[in-house]
Amino acid sequence: MSLEGPFIVRLIFHGFVVVVGTLILAGAVNTAIVGSNGVLNRVSEDGVLSAWFGSPHKKFGTSYRIINIVVALQIITIIISRGNVTFLANLYAFGVIWSFAMNGLAVLVLRYTSPGQREFQVPLNFTFPWRADSRRDSA
Repeated sequence: MSLEGPFIVRLIFHGFVVVVGTLILAGAVNTAIVGSNGVLNRVSEDGVLSAWFGSPHKKFGTSYRIINIVVALQIITIIISRGNVTFLANLYAFGVIWSFAMNGLAVLVLRYTSPGQREFQVPLNFTFPWRADSRRDSA
């Protein structure tokens, strides 16, 4: 309320900011639900999760159980954090770090479980002399 102008105009402007912020955050929440639904669907199809999670809705054909669980977890997270933006930002950063760590670990595991020539190699890719011969033999 530190803007200049009549009180009613400042109040309307604050209401406008709240509506726009709600619309922006609603889009972010929708994107999070769609993205996590896609990931969990693939995990369910791979057999990591029970097939019960991925079973489609009779009328709409969506994986409604996964969507409901993701929405419930988002609401629980907001309730537990009490809307503290700093705490939620720390949780987000923690998730991003773990995501990068798990992706790096997955690449490392794939390199050692399926050695051989790759379809694409990154420029300046380091090769070790004791590993280079075994890669040529298996290709």
